[in-house]
Amino acid sequence: MNYRLTLITAVLFVCALCSTRSFAEVVEIKGYHYDVNKEEKVATLVRYTGSSSSVVIPNSITHEEVEYSVTAFHTRLFRDTKVKNRIKKVTIGDAVTSIGDYSFEGCSSLVSITIGKSVSSIGSSAFSGCMNLTSIIIPNSVTAIGSYAFEDCKSLSSITIGNNVKSIGNKAFNYCVSLKAITLPKSLATIGDDVFSNCDTLKSVTCLAEKAPVSDSPVNVSKSKNKITLFVPSISIDDYKGKEPWKSFDSIKSLEDIE
Repeated sequence: MNYRLTLITAVLFVCALCSTRSFAEVVEIKGYHYDVNKEEKVATLVRYTGSSSSVVIPNSITHEEVEYSVTAFHTRLFRDTKVKNRIKKVTIGDAVTSIGDYSFEGCSSLVSITIGKSVSSIGSSAFSGCMNLTSIIIPNSVTAIGSYAFEDCKSLSSITIGNNVKSIGNKAFNYCVSLKAITLPKSLATIGDDVFSNCDTLKSVTCLAEKAPVSDSPVNVSKSKNKITLFVPSISIDDYKGKEPWKSFDSIKSLEDIE
């Protein structure tokens, strides 16, 4: 009886697996490998093995005369070290909704990244170790930046953060040694520990939030070798001066004092 039950269970499992896979297929297009879901008409870029140093994650692909929206890509997109070290430019299409943890970690040759307008979150360590990345624009669609997201981006000197970011994780900009100034949006509500630690050329942080963003574990947000000035709305100076981690800044001034 137990044998028959086990056999029936195994058959049902195989049937279910086959049914699921009937809706999925891996498709390769010029070095781009997609997992396409035929039922939902969506595709996930699972791997890149091409020879170009410029990678474009498109809005959609066409396979067997059917169009699939490319809504996601795997976090370990560049599994081959040689391919990973060759990538210099990445463009993320407007159908992608998130950048996962470790997506571009260690892409040491990456100098340019364009983020699509539907991305809502940037995962932990997403761009960690992208040592040649010099600038990035985070679109208004993004609401969360994960911990260590830009850690060790040693050439990063320009960051534009969209107007809807609500949270920034621990050490998000740790060791961004070329960063001299940064503006945090009015929407920011929570901030992690040591966000700007070891940013040894950072001179000013401007936070537009009228209510000082809070931290779950209030630790020095600005720990570095140099003195950093925090600029905030004039009506909020006392709020920032009385709360961790903001009161750890060397100087807190009004936005009107920005030269």
